[in-house]
Amino acid sequence: VQNSTNPIIEELNEEDYTIDSYDYFVFNYLNYFSTTFHNFSIYFIFEYTLTLEMWNLTQNPTDVLSLTQQTQTFSPSFYYQFTLIGTKITGNVTIPPELADNLILEIIVNPLDKDLFFDHILEIDDQSKVGFLEPDKKINATISADAKLFSLKFSTNFTIMFENSVDFSWAIDRLIGGRNIRERIYFPSLISGPKHIFLKDITLVESTIIVEQIISNSSIFGRNVNVFDEIVSITQENIENSLIFTENAVKRKGLKLIIPYLIVGETNPCSLKYSATNDLKIVITDSIRMPLVGYRIELNYYGKNYGTFISNDFNQPMAYAYSDENGEILIENVPNGNYTVKIYQDTTLITEFQINTFREVNFLITDVIHFPLWILIFGGISGILMLLGLLLYFNYVKKSHKR
Repeated sequence: VQNSTNPIIEELNEEDYTIDSYDYFVFNYLNYFSTTFHNFSIYFIFEYTLTLEMWNLTQNPTDVLSLTQQTQTFSPSFYYQFTLIGTKITGNVTIPPELADNLILEIIVNPLDKDLFFDHILEIDDQSKVGFLEPDKKINATISADAKLFSLKFSTNFTIMFENSVDFSWAIDRLIGGRNIRERIYFPSLISGPKHIFLKDITLVESTIIVEQIISNSSIFGRNVNVFDEIVSITQENIENSLIFTENAVKRKGLKLIIPYLIVGETNPCSLKYSATNDLKIVITDSIRMPLVGYRIELNYYGKNYGTFISNDFNQPMAYAYSDENGEILIENVPNGNYTVKIYQDTTLITEFQINTFREVNFLITDVIHFPLWILIFGGISGILMLLGLLLYFNYVKKSHKR
């Protein structure tokens, strides 16, 4: 209390006041000041309990985070939200307390990883605020205690990388059962970003598998791996990156893969077990489209030798395949997509082509000059007859000179 005639504020002792059964403060100022009338001020220092509800940090679901590079930086936005609730008495002890709309709070919010945040937007009960950001990135706000919603929107950068990714297949691929059960293993790694926020909803368009081929999916940490139908476009002119759309592209089905959520510094391998249901039928011909027999091929998938195991570090290529009497080679149970085929005659590389599984037959017309067998036979007979004719002619000339 402060006496009006004295600038000093004095702290009351416990015997100078009481708290009654209704939690009211009772102060007998007459006894304290020993006078019938006195002019004084009284100051209360007290603790007040606030309830913090709906305190959460959520990623903005409207952000589109689509992978187009093996190492890529995203700038998703987040909402840091909570509600502060305080109560006040109503003046009637039979009525429950009301929200303390008359209690104004000055709060400092100090989020973890705040130094990595940018593009701050603060709203309190849907009302935009300005001038709230301190130089040290803390949030200074004024809010009443009657269940007002504190909502801070901000953005931050994350960088994701696919480890051991075979080009734009994003993964390694291997045969795990029979002749057609394969597994695509992805190694997404979150290499930079806030350490106390996880990143989710990263989408990858997989153009070489369709949902109908999926047998199962999993991740090493048991996090959800979701797949959905997706329309992708693949053109014969551009097979290195089938995610590129062109105006005249032929639309093909693929799938959209939702990468399991990631925490900075971790790699979360996830996999798709699928059935490779397509075949590659190849017909090799010479320059006039006659079959070439006994020519060997080498098949490349995303720049690596195709086989039972495809990765950057190790490859198990398929066995040699040779064209038959019709110039045909059939490679069964291969993954969807585009391939590069190299054609060899013995150990000599003749040429290479770009082919895919979407054609029923891939006709490969080489520059090998055509020499049909009948030409060789009749050419040989004609040569022999000409030689015999010359011998007879010279023999006749020789006899004529002797005469």
